[in-house]
Amino acid sequence: MYKTIWDEWFTKWCSIIGCDVTQGKTVPETLPYYQFFLIFSDSYNKAEKKIRENRKKNFLWKRIFVVLQCIVVFLQVLITICAMKQFSSGQEFQNYLQVELSLLISWFLLALTIVKIVDIGKYQETWSRHSRFQFLRKQEMIMFLLEEGPYSNLHNDDLARKFIKRILKIEEQNINRFCENMENKEKGLFDEINQMTNTILGKSISKEK
Repeated sequence: MYKTIWDEWFTKWCSIIGCDVTQGKTVPETLPYYQFFLIFSDSYNKAEKKIRENRKKNFLWKRIFVVLQCIVVFLQVLITICAMKQFSSGQEFQNYLQVELSLLISWFLLALTIVKIVDIGKYQETWSRHSRFQFLRKQEMIMFLLEEGPYSNLHNDDLARKFIKRILKIEEQNINRFCENMENKEKGLFDEINQMTNTILGKSISKEK
């Protein structure tokens, strides 16, 4: 049966802390470093889930955008051809221009909505962040398994402590990056609101003058 990096790491972790690996995918509360295990397993599994979800959402919205764009272009070409035929036969051309203009406006609003959804969701950015830090976790797990790099010449409790220290450093970087992204997102939204408010107030003042 194929073993994942997590399975290999869990087996070695259990051998260090004295846990029976056959008991399941968790460790008893009475064993050392139980709280760390809860934090690490939760962040690891959530990252795997978030990577799949955000990758799927990122490509989904982009595909929707491309498909809608193709539909609009097709309708524009169709309307233009029909308008040219009707115009050549002497019927009004103005109505077709209005329909095409309405189509363009509708497409612009729809495209703006999709872009805003993707911008607020930050699917690509979130996918990238989780992928990066998940790679760092797995890299640390592999070095731990091979006892290479910072884990060379370490055994048992020292090995576990070193792993905990380095993983917590990765989690700290991840949280800092997440908080930074949230602050930038809120700042961007407030900037847009202020810009819209200033534009509306500017127009109102111009009309009063």
